[in-house]
Amino acid sequence: MKISSIKNIFVGIITTIAVVAGALNGCGQAANPAESAPEGASEEATSLQVSEQYIGKAQEKSDKSEVRSAGITIRIASWYEESYLRYLKDYLSAQFPEYKFEFLYLDKSNYESLMDDQLACKAAPDVVCIDPSMARKHAKAGNILELSYLTGNFSEEGKEPFMYDGKVYAVPDTCNYECFFYNKTLFDKERVKEPEDFMAYLQMCDFWRVKKHIKPLAAGLKDERLIANSAILFPNAGYFMTMYGKTFGDRLQFGKASFYKELKEDLSYWEMMLDYKVFTPDMFLMDKRGAIEEFAAGEAAMVVGDPSDYNQIMKAKPDFEVGVFCIMDRKGKDSAMTGGSECGFAVNAHGKNREVAKAVVASLATINGQEALWKDRKGSQTYLENVKFRNPECFDQITEIIDSNRLVAPYYQWGPHSHELYEIFGKELQQVLLRKKSLDEALQDMDTQAQLIREEE
Repeated sequence: MKISSIKNIFVGIITTIAVVAGALNGCGQAANPAESAPEGASEEATSLQVSEQYIGKAQEKSDKSEVRSAGITIRIASWYEESYLRYLKDYLSAQFPEYKFEFLYLDKSNYESLMDDQLACKAAPDVVCIDPSMARKHAKAGNILELSYLTGNFSEEGKEPFMYDGKVYAVPDTCNYECFFYNKTLFDKERVKEPEDFMAYLQMCDFWRVKKHIKPLAAGLKDERLIANSAILFPNAGYFMTMYGKTFGDRLQFGKASFYKELKEDLSYWEMMLDYKVFTPDMFLMDKRGAIEEFAAGEAAMVVGDPSDYNQIMKAKPDFEVGVFCIMDRKGKDSAMTGGSECGFAVNAHGKNREVAKAVVASLATINGQEALWKDRKGSQTYLENVKFRNPECFDQITEIIDSNRLVAPYYQWGPHSHELYEIFGKELQQVLLRKKSLDEALQDMDTQAQLIREEE
């Protein structure tokens, strides 16, 4: 999509401010490495026929002086706030004590456009977290380095989202997905069981709201991606898993797919969440952090979150007894959860510390490196083959779904403007949440917006 010169100037200014702020704040200073850095094979990791602790290894360095030079600062860009990266920071500090690490946080809604600008201008951090759509775009442009030599022991499910022209351009993080955390103490007290299907979930929400006068769910729908995720769940295992549905993204790029005609039936089930007052207009004013705080304070029976939020809940209330479940669409147990291999660590091809950055990313392709990433995202699982981490018992109900890789993220297949389209999708749903549009109107407007984007290419 063509972007106006005014928008270019605005993005450039905002990007510069964000990068400078990240550097001045020093938010990536690693914590005490002795506190959590793994020593040898952790008892939380089960390794099956893995002969080497270090699975991924950096290539021989052509410039030894660069690798061991004192005073080098490695900058890492991520859409995760500093508090979400505690174990990663500790791990890197322990592995590379001769270097300083700075983490640049950018909100996910702005991350891709700002990093696109930085990578294109050859001014991006040394290591950049990327999602699948960013991987294809920047691999093709030559802005990130090929890392196939580091990912030989990762599964195809983990690597494929970061591949371009048969080569891998990022080391996968642990898997991501959306689930529901619930107050297990409250559920046990009222003898409420985890719902087996979507209708049972709605009935349970009615029980909390009507009979117990407790808010059923805390959700930060201020973020358009989070509200989009709440809706995409329904066509994920249904329409998007059919032979024709799997071609939705390819057809969308040529104006041959329709949000209104193809997704309305499935999304009508999402609309029921509004009818049952599970999602309410006030959630438009709340972000994820606010939702977690509301849940931890006992003001809601459940909260929407992903594996990275587990530690945040425990930090807010250490003695909280948490349960975890997912609600499948109306097709039941054969359905999929929203998620998959959605984050990878790439090396800036134009960075001044490329060799060090490659060594850093190589360390994340090891068992210990993946363990550090997992500790920040308990409930997730590594894509390293023959390696499993023991998640807390509260995640037992969804273990089968994770192990069988029933995780779907179709929005990365919506073409070169996937991010923009998904953002618009979320904004349209926010209008439905606020009752400013009907679902029909929002989906029809979504089709119009998609057509405008194609015409402006």
